[in-house]
This record gives sequence, C-alpha cells and structure tokens, in this order.
Amino acid sequence: MYSRPMYVASLLLLMGMVMSHYLLHEQYISLTILSVLILIFGHMFKWALSRSYSILLFLLVLTGVSYYYWYDATNQTLLKESESDELIRGRIVSQVQVDGDLAKFRLKVMEVQALLVDEAVECRIYLKSKEEQEQATKLIFGTYVEFKGQLKAPEGSRNPGSFDYRQYLYYKRIHWLVISTSLADLKAYRSANIRPDVVMNRVRDYLERSLERTFPAGSSEIMKALLLGIKVDLPQDVTDIYGKLGLIHVLAISGLHMSIIAGGIFILGILRFIGFTRETSIILTVLTIPIYIVLAGAAPSIVRSGIMAVISLVGVYLHRGRDGLNLWGTALFLMLIYNPYYLWDIGFQLSFLVTWGLILFVPYMRSFFHFLPDSLSSLLAVAVTAQWVSFPLIVYYFHHYHLLSLLANILFVPLYSIVFIPMGFALFILGFVHPGLVQLWAEGLAYGFQWMNRMIEWIAGWHGFQRHVAPPEVWWMVIYYIVLCGSLWIMKGRRLLWLFLLMSVILSLSFIPWQGEQVKITFVDVGQGDAIVIQLPNKRVYLIDGGGVLTYDKGESWRKRKSYFDPGKDIVVPFLKSQGINEVHTLVITHGDIDHIGGLYTVVEDIPIRRVLINGTQPKSKQETELYQLLNQKQIPIYQGRAGDWWKDAEEIEWKILHPSAVENESDNNSSLVLLLNAYGYKILFTGDLEREGENRLIESGDLDKIHLLKVAHHGSKSSTTEAWLDRLQPDYSIISAGRLNRYGHPHEEVLTRLHQVNSRIFRTDKQGAVMVELRPTEMKVWTYLQPSQ
Repeated sequence: MYSRPMYVASLLLLMGMVMSHYLLHEQYISLTILSVLILIFGHMFKWALSRSYSILLFLLVLTGVSYYYWYDATNQTLLKESESDELIRGRIVSQVQVDGDLAKFRLKVMEVQALLVDEAVECRIYLKSKEEQEQATKLIFGTYVEFKGQLKAPEGSRNPGSFDYRQYLYYKRIHWLVISTSLADLKAYRSANIRPDVVMNRVRDYLERSLERTFPAGSSEIMKALLLGIKVDLPQDVTDIYGKLGLIHVLAISGLHMSIIAGGIFILGILRFIGFTRETSIILTVLTIPIYIVLAGAAPSIVRSGIMAVISLVGVYLHRGRDGLNLWGTALFLMLIYNPYYLWDIGFQLSFLVTWGLILFVPYMRSFFHFLPDSLSSLLAVAVTAQWVSFPLIVYYFHHYHLLSLLANILFVPLYSIVFIPMGFALFILGFVHPGLVQLWAEGLAYGFQWMNRMIEWIAGWHGFQRHVAPPEVWWMVIYYIVLCGSLWIMKGRRLLWLFLLMSVILSLSFIPWQGEQVKITFVDVGQGDAIVIQLPNKRVYLIDGGGVLTYDKGESWRKRKSYFDPGKDIVVPFLKSQGINEVHTLVITHGDIDHIGGLYTVVEDIPIRRVLINGTQPKSKQETELYQLLNQKQIPIYQGRAGDWWKDAEEIEWKILHPSAVENESDNNSSLVLLLNAYGYKILFTGDLEREGENRLIESGDLDKIHLLKVAHHGSKSSTTEAWLDRLQPDYSIISAGRLNRYGHPHEEVLTRLHQVNSRIFRTDKQGAVMVELRPTEMKVWTYLQPSQ
C-alpha cells in the first residue's frame, strides 16, 4: 500500500461499496462473505500487520459501506403516481429527441401541482399534429417549460434477459415518467441567466452542426459518435453489427481520444510548434481536457481517461514519476466518491476493468510475441488482453460472444486508432478554417467507412461463429478473475502453477451448460401477444409465435417513427440469447395475426431456424408476406401441420397436432395450430387463438382428455375457453398471455370465472411477467418472473 496508496485505497473503497449494495438488497450474501475473506487474506499475506495499518484498512472499507448506504438512502422521490393530468414546471436538461409523433426529453422538475420539488423525470409527449412536431423541434436544452401530464412509474424487467429500464433510471436518480398526450398547452420560455451547462450545450450543438457540414451523410453520424459521443443518429444496423463482433467500444470515446489530445497531437504538439513553452503547453492542455470531457458527453469511459490524463500531465509538469495503477486507482476513487452508482454502469465497468488489465498484463503479454515487430506485438498484446479481461462482463451483460472478435479487433481497431479518429480530428479542425480544404478528404474518409462497415457486416454475418451464452453466476466470474490473476503470477515467474491449472479446469467445467432430464417452457411476456419457448433435454428448442404490436395507419407521413417497439428484437431475441440458445429447431406459427408473428421477422434474421411449422393458410397481411419471403430467402424448410401428425423428440417427449384438420374458409383464429406436448406424463396444450367453434370441433373429435397445463386461447377473450372446453380439459394450471392494461380488456372476467370454477390455478403475464414451467420425470413446477416464490 505504501508504494501505491491510491490503488489500494480505491480497491478497498470499491469493496466496501459492493458489500453495502448487496447487504442493502439482501442478495448474493456469498459475494459479501467472499469480499470479506479477500480482505482478510490480503491483509494477512500481503501487507504489514501493524495495528494502525489494520485500522486504516478497516476504515477504508467502512467508508465505502457507509458512504454507499448514505448515497442510496438519499435516492428518494417526493412525487406520487397520478391518474389524471397535473401541471408540471421544470427545465429541460437533455437534447429533445423528436421521432415522428413522439417527443422525448429529460426534465428537471421544479414544481408539480404547486408542490416544490427538485428531481429529474423522463418526459414522453405524444404529438397530435405537424404543427406540434415543429413546435417540439424548437425546444432545446435549458428551456423552461410548463405543461400538463401524468406521472407514471417506469417499467421494470418482465422477462429473463430483458433490459430493466426502471433500474437503469433508478441509478440515474430518476423515479418517474411524465406522459402527455399533446403539446398544445405547453408554455416555453428561457431564463435571462447564463448557465454553464446551457453554454456548453450550445457549443456542442454548434460543433455537431459543423461536423454535419464537414462530413457527408453516412459518415457524419459515425464521426459525431467518435468525436463528440453523440450516438442518437447512428443507424441501428451499424451498432448491431459492431456489437456482434465486439467492436462497439471503437464507437465510444475513451482513452484513445484522450491520448490524441493529451499526447499532444492536436494540442500539446501544436502549442509547442506555435512557440509556447513546455510548461505552458501542459497547463493549457490540462485546462482543455475537462472542456472536451463535457463536450463529449462526460460518459464514464471519457471521464476515467480524462482524470488519468490530467494527473499524468501534472506529474510531467512537476517532474514526478507516474505509476499506471496509482493513476487508475485515483480515477476510480474520485469517480466513486462523486457517484457510487457508477459501479453499475456497463461502460464504467468495462473501461476500468480493461484499463486495469492493460496496465498489468500487456508488458508480460508482449514477451509471448517477441518474435514479431514491436508494433505488431504490442497490438496483439493489447487485443488479447482486452478480450481476456472483458469476456465475463460481455457474456454477463450481452449474452453472446463472437469467435472472430479477436481477429476483428486486430484488423479494425488499428484503422480507427491510426486513420479514422486522427484524420477525423484533423479534418474537423481544418473545416473551421475553410470547408473547401477538407471536402475531398472527407469524402475519401466516408468511402473508407463504407468499405470497412461492409467488411464488418460480412464477418458479423457468419452466424456459425457467434455463440449465445447464458449469463454466468457471480461466483464463476470471481473464479475467472482469480485464474486471470494466477496467469499473471505465472508470467512473473512465480510458482503455484498446479493451483492455476486446477482452477482453470474448474472454471472450464463450470461454464459448460449442464441440463438434466427436464423440459423448460417459458411463456414470454411480449405484451398483447404470444411467444412461447420450449427447451428440451437434447438442446432442441421450439418457439411458438413471436409476439407483435398491432399497428394502425396513422395517415400522415410525419407520424412515422424511426424507432419503435419490436417484441422480437426487444424481448424474444434477448431472451433466447440469455438462455444460451444458438438455434431454434422448430418455429411454430400458429396463425397469421400480427400479435403472433410481428416479432418473428427479427427473430428469423438474428437466430438460425432449422424448420418452420405452419397451419397452411395463405398470407393475408404485408407483415405475414414479408415474413414468408424472408423464410424462403434463408431457405428454411416450411411444413404444413395437420391434425393427427405426431413425432417424438425423446422416449418420453411426444408432440401431437390436434388442429386444424384442413384449412377451411373461416377466421384465422379458428385455423390456429393446436399442439399437445406430452413430457414425462405431463400434458401441455398450446392453443393459439382458437375460439369457440374450433374448441367444439376438438371436443367432438374425442382427441382430448384431462391435461395438466393449458395455454388459454386468444389471451383470455370471452369468445374462447368455454365451459364445455374446460369441463373436458380440467387443467391444473392455466397460463394467460396478455398485455398490461390492454385495450381489449383481456383476460375477460367471464373467462377467469370459468377457470376458477374448475379449480385451475391461473398465471398471467400481464400481472406476473414471464411464466416458467419446468417438467421433470418426478415433478412439475410453475413460477413467474415477477413473483418467483409462487
């Protein structure tokens, strides 16, 4: 500790905050115990055992525990959810995003219905006219507004693997959404006072417009992300392909940008060239870095690199030695004191973890590539280290990794580091002198981006190299980093090789997904729709429908949004990835209603499908036609199911199609595929949107008897699930997939009453989130995501 005081102090503070968090939330107590053990053993074997030193270590951990506890305790709200419009006054503290008939921004609320408050909320205003849209585009950062809206609690995660928006906002100290249905009554005015944040935002807007003038469309969006951290305009397909290959970090401002600035390519070097002394150049550079941090959006990665750069330059100015781990520890300590919630920011975690790995491992990793030129050995050492260190976090948060990620980083990161980012800075600055000076170079850079993006898209399209991984347990991640540190121990020439090899074996074995003799069924909460995932012991996966959102023709083109909710992309695909599912063996499309197929287009694009089972009706909508075109384009076999078809996936796992017997001239709902799964003696009935007529035909056929679990047809509509149907089935459990507060009133009270009359236990996705069913030879368990104790 004496040689690296800030490094050790920051780790102890971090340990205390982590302990405080898990103690507060009563989770992962084992992690807390492990942290204490690490502290004890680190104290016993690494450092001196003086009494004063022990007290100092204890106080640092206690500081982390108590400070995080206090910080979290202050994260409270004075507001309450409202059922009617309330008058809200506040100041806009973000960019206003206008997308079709929706305007979004963050508001620092000052008053709600005469109640004085001081807290931030997220605002959603639904626009009713083209004039309101134009009015919304005039709202800017710092504008004071007064309007009416309802306070609503943000939605939390309702499915395994889905994004928890409520928790995300909580760590931003935001507790409410404000929903308004019109901008007509909004009053906007600006303060005469000059605020620093408003001034900086105006400068950022000006720089953004300058970038758009300097670089042609197609490259200006990427340059805004690279130089200013503005990612709003980045095409979604670009971020998707970069994310698949583990290259998304190159689109984030980080230490590379800071090295360009603090290293002097554009500031220190220029100032020395102009004639400033070395000391004056350093001072001006140190003063410039915080300004750039704010202009670039102050993301955790840029703040971390900025702090380290400033301290490093101050060390140069004072002719003091600089230790990388001490610089790292100082940045960590300062940022956690400023905001302990940084701990749960993915960018913060990756930035600090990768930087820590680079400081520790790269000097030793270079020796493995000593036979290569220095520049290439350094590149390989950095790429391999970054991959090793970030792997647990990548699979934990994103549930996938690409086997070609290392190769992609080796090929493309140098292009960004040596060509695109430095040239982008240079052309951006020269553009202020005269745009004509850079036009040809900017077009050349844009062509380079297009070429590189095509290459990245081509590599990312190799689905066989992409693996989806269920998020590892925390204890696995702890063992991983212990093994990683053990490899450093070995690289330093220390012993304990046998322990390292043993833990490596344990780590590898524990990462293999072991699935016993069980069938897992998940009724995914996709809102008002159906999506059911069945995972079998032989790793075969069935997907029955994929949800969808009912859309209505909004008329005018101005209402069309670029970003919209897609249950396939936003819910089903993340769920499949979180389960480590790399292929769907059978996709079952019960019928063509949009709330059953709307999300499947994205699923088919992202997840390999081996075969498709349909009811045989002709496509009746544009979305259904496009889905079948995509299936044919990917050459996925399509089979038409008919009543009486059956097959086995294992000795005790059998499927049978009960309906339809033929495609008749009737509603799509009554043409729904109905499947019966018999696993270990438990019978599960999947009904699509079957209605009364279809139910009566099945009753008359005599193919049905007592079942254990029923997927209630048509989301609980009263036109389905008749008394005669339930008298025949007598289900022990009934699952209803419906949307929260849906406009149809599903499930209908009559249906709920009928289910209660046959003593069927009801589970509802609108109330309880995803419903999970586990079938084993000896038992059947049903539980829900939001209420797992049930």
